[in-house]
Amino acid sequence: MDEGGNGKPFRPNNDKRTAVRRGLAEMRERKLASDEAIATVFDRYRSIDATTERE
Repeated sequence: MDEGGNGKPFRPNNDKRTAVRRGLAEMRERKLASDEAIATVFDRYRSIDATTERE
């Protein structure tokens, strides 16, 4: 894996490895956000962005 497009291999530190392992475990355990929860978050941020653009 290329880190930041600079041609060097990505070398994750222990914190990143732990986070990846935790994410994979949560995925296996089906601890994922529902499509509805994701849509709610996107809708919320879209409305904030639209409000900001009007100012």
